[in-house]
Amino acid sequence: MIRITSEHNELGVVVSVAGNLDSMHIAELEKLCNGANHPIVVDLSEVRSADAGALCWLSGLLARGGNITGASPYIKLLLERSGKASGTTGKEGHE
Repeated sequence: MIRITSEHNELGVVVSVAGNLDSMHIAELEKLCNGANHPIVVDLSEVRSADAGALCWLSGLLARGGNITGASPYIKLLLERSGKASGTTGKEGHE
């Protein structure tokens, strides 16, 4: 089960994800993030796991200038092991 919500605030567009993030949810995330004229922040503080497709999408988000906040040490490790995040998960200070 997954829950995805979005809001606009002083950080820009904040997309919050809760549950197990997998590839079949990428289209919904893309819909919420595409076309945003403001910075995009994806809050992963309630994500328990992510599959390879989701990790690839998250890495792409970072490469496009998006930010990730609230990633657990486990999700950070998965991003690092995917070899696409260069050890960074965006601006963690905005939690």
